[in-house]
Amino acid sequence: MINLLTRNRLSFIFMVAVVAGVFCSTATAVHPFHVSVAEMEFDAETKKLEVALRVWPIDLEKVLRLKHQQAVDLDKTENVDELIVAYLLASFLVQKGDGDPIQIEWVGKEIDAKHAWLYFEIPVDDPADLLITNRVCFEAEPDQENTILFRHDSRQLSLRFTHDRAKAKLDLQKLR
Repeated sequence: MINLLTRNRLSFIFMVAVVAGVFCSTATAVHPFHVSVAEMEFDAETKKLEVALRVWPIDLEKVLRLKHQQAVDLDKTENVDELIVAYLLASFLVQKGDGDPIQIEWVGKEIDAKHAWLYFEIPVDDPADLLITNRVCFEAEPDQENTILFRHDSRQLSLRFTHDRAKAKLDLQKLR
C-alpha cells in the first residue's frame, strides 16, 4: 500500500513538473520562428516601390536596441520612427545597376502585440534588375529568414533572404 501511494505521489509530482516545464518554456519563448515578410508593389503612376514590411515587434525592439545602443519601446520611445528609418536604411537596401542605394521614403507604421507593419516607398523609374538586400533582424536572430512578395502588373515573384543569402536580384523575367 505504501509503495502504491509513493508511486502515485511520484507520478503526480513528475506530471506537475512536466506541465510546469512546458508552461515555463512556452512563456519564455516569445515566438518559435524568426521571419519577416515584405509585400512590395511597383506603382507605375508614382514610379515608386510601395513596401509593407511585417516583423515581430519584440524582434524590432531588439535590433533597434542593438543598433542604437539605447533602450527602445515601440510605444513609448519619442523618436522611434527615426530609429526605425535609420535601421531600415542599413538593413533593407534597394540598389540600381550602378550600385548606388536608393533612399527610402518613410510612410508610417502600425504596431500591435503580434505585428509591426512598417510602410515605406522607394522611388524607381523602372523596377527591372534592381538588387535588393534584406538583412532585417539578422544581427539579432541567427535563424532569421526574410521574404519579399513582389507584385507588378498582376504578376508576382517571391524572394527569400537568409544569413547566407542576404541579396537577390529583382528579375522581372521570373514574374509569374
